[in-house]
Amino acid sequence: MTRLFLFLTFWSLASCRVLAASEVEVDSWGQSSVVEGEGIGFAADGTGMVQNPFHKIDHAELPSPGGATSTVDSEYFASWDSDGFFSFLVNAQHAAAGNPQLLQSRSSGTIFLTPSINSLLSIDLLYDYSLGSGIREARISAGVFVPGNGVIFSDEEIRLSLSSPPTGQISIDSPPAPSTC
Repeated sequence: MTRLFLFLTFWSLASCRVLAASEVEVDSWGQSSVVEGEGIGFAADGTGMVQNPFHKIDHAELPSPGGATSTVDSEYFASWDSDGFFSFLVNAQHAAAGNPQLLQSRSSGTIFLTPSINSLLSIDLLYDYSLGSGIREARISAGVFVPGNGVIFSDEEIRLSLSSPPTGQISIDSPPAPSTC
């Protein structure tokens, strides 16, 4: 069985001064776990419900015509506090189970938030993977987008390995985004 592990600390928001809880507004978010196969459809689980603190476990599975079942199991955490710290974590396990038609298996989260004062933003990601024979790609990506101002930070890492099974780790530690405070 092929396993793909993802540990993602996605957002951490810290201001230049102490914030009141009302000074960070989470406008909306979407989190989803998807497994998709060529010619056999897709299965998904997720939600857009904003809640503090947030904890949810997703499960989606996709059987292939040959009898193999690909699955994705993702656990999501989100919280923010009166000091203005916002964090989002995804811990996921993907199993391709020898499914030859597997196109993608993904766990993702998108958060739209509005700090009412200038803020510092940092993103730390850790992605551990162990992929079976025939599955050669592991990917991790993160970005910060500001409406009307475009991209402040975007990073995407793809690692290919010819070993069998491919194993490794990808880490991204972004410097804090510029602040005017």
